[in-house]
Amino acid sequence: VTSCADLGISPSSIVARNEQQRLLLQALRALPIDLQIALELYYFEQIRGPELAQALGVPEGTVRSRLRRG
Repeated sequence: VTSCADLGISPSSIVARNEQQRLLLQALRALPIDLQIALELYYFEQIRGPELAQALGVPEGTVRSRLRRG
């Protein structure tokens, strides 16, 4: 017999993950839009370095600064 624990998924872990995602989204939405976009492209879309700077139309140093501030 397989239990939820054997699968590594429990209702409480699903609830905790959803709560973490909700908090992350809430925190992102509280940031200025330029920081929010930089963070979302970097972490969720995996766009890095020169490609991120080009997508945002800013120098790489500005991208790094936005990521640090965000």
